[in-house]
Amino acid sequence: MVSSVTDYFVHINSSWVIVIFILVVVVVVVVVVVVVVVVVVVVVVFLHCTGNIKHHNSNISDDSITDPALTTEVPW
Repeated sequence: MVSSVTDYFVHINSSWVIVIFILVVVVVVVVVVVVVVVVVVVVVVFLHCTGNIKHHNSNISDDSITDPALTTEVPW
C-alpha cells in the first residue's frame, strides 16, 4: 500500500515538474522576445532621433533583424 501511494505522489510530482518546466520555458521565451523587441524599438528610435535612419530607411526592418551591430549598440 505504501509503495503504491509513493508511486502516486512521485507521478504527481513528475507531472508537476513537467508542467513547471514548460511554464518556465514559455516565460523565458516571452521575456527574450520582449527584450529583443524593446532593444530594436530603442535602437530604431535612437537612430531616428539622431537622423541616421534616413540613410538606410528602406531596409531598416531587415537591418534590425539581421545586423548584430544594431542589437548590441545600446544608446546608454
